[in-house]
Amino acid sequence: MFQGGPEHTGSAPGAVTPPLKAAWRYPASGGAVVSPPVVAGGTVVVETSDSIVGIDAATGGASWTRPRAPGPVAPVAFDPDAQGGLIVSSQGQASDAELVATPLSSLSTPASGASSKTPAKSPGWTFALDRPTRGGPTIADGKVFVGTDGGSVDAVDESTGAQVWHAAAGGSIVGPPTVSGGRVFVVAQGGKGFLDRLIAYYESTGKVAWSYTQTVGGVGATAPTASDGRVFVALGDASIRAFRVANGDPLWAVGGSTTLRADSAPAVAGDGVYVADAGAGLERFRVDDGRRVWNFLFEPGATASAPLVASSIIYAGMSDGSVAALDRATGNLVWRSAPGTGGVGPLAPSGDLLIAQHQGAEGSIAAFVHEPAGALTNIASPSRLDLGRALLDYLVAAVIVLVFLAIFWALEARVQRRRAEAAT
Repeated sequence: MFQGGPEHTGSAPGAVTPPLKAAWRYPASGGAVVSPPVVAGGTVVVETSDSIVGIDAATGGASWTRPRAPGPVAPVAFDPDAQGGLIVSSQGQASDAELVATPLSSLSTPASGASSKTPAKSPGWTFALDRPTRGGPTIADGKVFVGTDGGSVDAVDESTGAQVWHAAAGGSIVGPPTVSGGRVFVVAQGGKGFLDRLIAYYESTGKVAWSYTQTVGGVGATAPTASDGRVFVALGDASIRAFRVANGDPLWAVGGSTTLRADSAPAVAGDGVYVADAGAGLERFRVDDGRRVWNFLFEPGATASAPLVASSIIYAGMSDGSVAALDRATGNLVWRSAPGTGGVGPLAPSGDLLIAQHQGAEGSIAAFVHEPAGALTNIASPSRLDLGRALLDYLVAAVIVLVFLAIFWALEARVQRRRAEAAT
């Protein structure tokens, strides 16, 4: 699923490490929008504006395609343990929006001439939504959870497609729901009386367990991430916050950026929380108290997608079409691919590959593989203070100022002597 599982931690310890090189590229059909990739066994599954596509991870060729009704593109979810592998996707807009659950075994390439405008019938189920979903579904504990543009949150039985519960969040839902510790978390934005709101529902009933409301600042937030009894979120009031999953007790809050990407979420691994934004680039905070450990500033105007933690590396897709890798301990940039066509969104590991989506006029899915002969870098953030260099620069500047002062006073003394001589 998005960021790896129902908690969306973005942690993939076994993912490939840099340096990397391009392995293959699959051009997506149906325009410029491609969903973040999800890996189903050896197949990379993405949603485009007119299709659900399965791409062979080994070759980059299409294993199958299935038409979908036009509508907002959202991440799909995959459960390998249900019906031999169950893919849940979204389609449609306005009154015809719905979830579609399809067993992986039933998917195949449509016959030649099949219309891309009409979804093919397949085994599985459909569930009607009140409005389209842009965050996509999350699968956990035998249920599918989804939030919509209309402010609804639904829990659906994974086996039958029957509704388990329905709740109203009061604002459009950002990202896919997060499930952890018997709670379902969503971020609603733009509702009456609030800008962003983090809501925790009881997973079994859909009743509200607790919520946190942002009423000042700007509209815009990431999806939530949960790990080890805590839930983390970045909000449009320029704060990054941690709460206790069970009861919503605030654990810490630190300043961040008001510029956040809707396809992002914090990543959590070990004692680190990693947050990407357009203001500071990529930052690491301590899980326990929120203390900032490091931040890396990319070039002005660049934005980074949801981070992916791979052992000692943090990856992020960049708005210039490149993929960046930072050292987890130091925050230094150790590798970055060449810019590409279309910004890169959330990444997904697949065996010895790293899968990336490219948006833009030539939307595509690309795979990177380790390049043993490639070069690594060790570039510190431009925002980081190099004390030794700063002191040297200060001393040089001080010497220059003293030299100019000495010249000035020497000239001034000479002028005063001449005036005194002229007066006598």
